[in-house]
Amino acid sequence: MKTVPFSIVATISGILGIAVASCMIYRAKLHDALVLSAVYILMIYVVDFLTIVLFGVMLKNNHMAVDVVGTYSIIRIYCLIFSKGVLCLIYFVFPERYYLTFTYMLEKCG
Repeated sequence: MKTVPFSIVATISGILGIAVASCMIYRAKLHDALVLSAVYILMIYVVDFLTIVLFGVMLKNNHMAVDVVGTYSIIRIYCLIFSKGVLCLIYFVFPERYYLTFTYMLEKCG
């Protein structure tokens, strides 16, 4: 029997959890909540991997992704702090109108 990696299970349960909570709190449709929560998780993953790559370029380390994902080290902590800082910066830099436009576009697609 093949085991499913923890990150896949955590991602799927995170998407479902966010979607169900959105449906309960905001009375949203389940389909819309699933799409928005999947896009939200995808954007977090994109920013995380982008910061790992940028961190590797800055430190001139070709194996940064392996070092960060595979081991528990101080470089992993620095990379996580940098990644979450970039996420906060994105949140504060982009005005709310971009979020509303993005949400509106997703509503039109769904």
